[in-house]
Amino acid sequence: LLAYIFKYCYEVLRFLASPIPPDQIPSIDKVRSTAVSKGQDPAQAMRAAIATMLACARDCETDGLLLWEALDDVYMMRWSNSSMRISGGIMELFGAQGEGEEDAHKKWTDGLEKYWLNVKSHAARVADETARDSDDPIDEFQRTMPNKLEWLSRRLLFSEFHPFVKELPIINNFMFSDIQHLFYNESKKNLNLERIIIARASHDGLEPQICCWVEPFIRLTLAQRGQKQWRNALEGLQQYVLERLRLRPEAVGKVFALFVHRRRTFLRTMQVTYNSLNFPEKLPKDTDLLNKDFVDRASDIIDEYRRQLGGRGRDGNSSHIRPPPSGAIDMTTGLSADQKTMLRGLVAMLRVTNFQWEKKSNLKGVSQVIKALGPSIMSASLNEELLTTKDS
Repeated sequence: LLAYIFKYCYEVLRFLASPIPPDQIPSIDKVRSTAVSKGQDPAQAMRAAIATMLACARDCETDGLLLWEALDDVYMMRWSNSSMRISGGIMELFGAQGEGEEDAHKKWTDGLEKYWLNVKSHAARVADETARDSDDPIDEFQRTMPNKLEWLSRRLLFSEFHPFVKELPIINNFMFSDIQHLFYNESKKNLNLERIIIARASHDGLEPQICCWVEPFIRLTLAQRGQKQWRNALEGLQQYVLERLRLRPEAVGKVFALFVHRRRTFLRTMQVTYNSLNFPEKLPKDTDLLNKDFVDRASDIIDEYRRQLGGRGRDGNSSHIRPPPSGAIDMTTGLSADQKTMLRGLVAMLRVTNFQWEKKSNLKGVSQVIKALGPSIMSASLNEELLTTKDS
């Protein structure tokens, strides 16, 4: 969730730090009035203007033209102070949209309106004090800032992100600590959402549990050393959504928005259930899932399955599921109950994952696969119990 919010915040900062030429960043009113005078669709004209602005911002980054120092010197401290004025009293209301939260939501939106008024008024004063006939890049940068903030405050930019992140103020030194308190605070006042969507599953640290429910091989790729297919859980989830489910990027935002909007009114029961369950972080020391005979057997089964697929990958009847192993691949004879469960769960993951395991060099060491994915497979019943919690 924090990675998703951070990605949005960076897109905002890149846009604000870009020296976009004045003729490419008109005011909203000018775009609309020009479109009307020409008999064009104002909405279509605004989409075209947005595409031009954001493309220019990306080009500025590629060419190394972003004015980070000017952004920091002229604006960031003022924006941080404006944010602190509202965050101290209402930051905990971010995302309040659940049943019975109408008053909390209004308090948040009213505070945010005051914040944007303060931010835009400051930018307008800076622009008024800037020489109008100067072609100095910093002067042009300051003259265009009011239009940038108008587009941003109206939440018209970055359509690929879910609307809930656009309710945030511009990123500042204090914002992430405020957001973390919403979800990771141990006090009775706030839900400790970490216990619901976060699991310790690799030496690299924390990863979102909810992401692993969608893309199970995240745990493996984070545990691998060297070059990784995914560097973090969010990247794995996004690739799964885009490539295997063939959905738009907004689907990832909807997953996180669900937790943001429901953390007060619906997740407390889910948290109590999670606390009562014993989710394993590692396989038990006395497990028979890591003995050499079973690891070799699992490796042979994966090789046979790889040969069966022959590079075909997905099932023709489904956009994201590979065909099951043929009956000729024996996954039961001579195996314990836990070993059978492990193989069934592993094959289920192999069928749906976006991890490129068909390429043998990507799947080095089946024992590592079992260590990384085994805890999740062997606790499948606990996940099912959590997912069927009332109101979750």
